[in-house]
Amino acid sequence: MPGLRTAADQLTQRTAKLPATELRAPEHVIGRRTEECIQAGVLYGTAEAVDGIIRRIRAEWPGGRRPKVVATGGLATVVAPLTTSIEETDPDLTLRGLRLAAGHLGLTW
Repeated sequence: MPGLRTAADQLTQRTAKLPATELRAPEHVIGRRTEECIQAGVLYGTAEAVDGIIRRIRAEWPGGRRPKVVATGGLATVVAPLTTSIEETDPDLTLRGLRLAAGHLGLTW
């Protein structure tokens, strides 16, 4: 699915009059201004999509164990509090994983 910034940018770039908005959760899901409605749609829509995908992954997860859900990336800390399934955020998880993989290949950086 597209990331938060991509979804928000597409709304403003592909429409004539929708304003660019800061990606932060609005106080209410039902917005009172256009900016709040965009924020609610993008952020809460993403949070629900994340929860839905994680629910489906857990239903298929083998061995009866429950996988730990860690959000990563620049906007993970914005989305995680809006979900019911993200347990932890780690903005550097991908970079640390690449470093570990490089180490296993004998590369250093």
